[in-house]
Amino acid sequence: MLGLTPFFLAAWIYNLAQMVGSPWLMLGQSLALATFACIAWPALWSKTDRNAPAEPCVDFLRRLFEAKLRGSLWIRRCMLLLIPAVLASWWGDGPELGAKTFGVHDPSLLNALRGPTPLIVIGVLIALVWLAFREHERKIRRELEKLGT
Repeated sequence: MLGLTPFFLAAWIYNLAQMVGSPWLMLGQSLALATFACIAWPALWSKTDRNAPAEPCVDFLRRLFEAKLRGSLWIRRCMLLLIPAVLASWWGDGPELGAKTFGVHDPSLLNALRGPTPLIVIGVLIALVWLAFREHERKIRRELEKLGT
């Protein structure tokens, strides 16, 4: 995460410089950076769990699984910031401008990117990731139940 933070910050500054006239795109980019920071920074500052000399292994495993569960719940909550980021970027014609930046000039494709298709596709992807984290949390809870929590 520490290595990716300067990359995302540089991309954010570059994108803001390119979108000076579009407040919706600037808002979308800022919310996307806030989402990354919300997810990444707690991972950067969390201490590693170590087993104390007198601590039973089951207590160590319980602490480890509880920390994983808290982290997964945190990421799932932070993902909610992606919804307004995607909406703002879509509202500011971000998908169409992104395609034009990559050299796409096909009117039918640009017209499709102006419609709700990108919003629907990204919404489905966010929902799938949300559900994957929920399933991950269920597995962690099952492991905690096996440990007797």
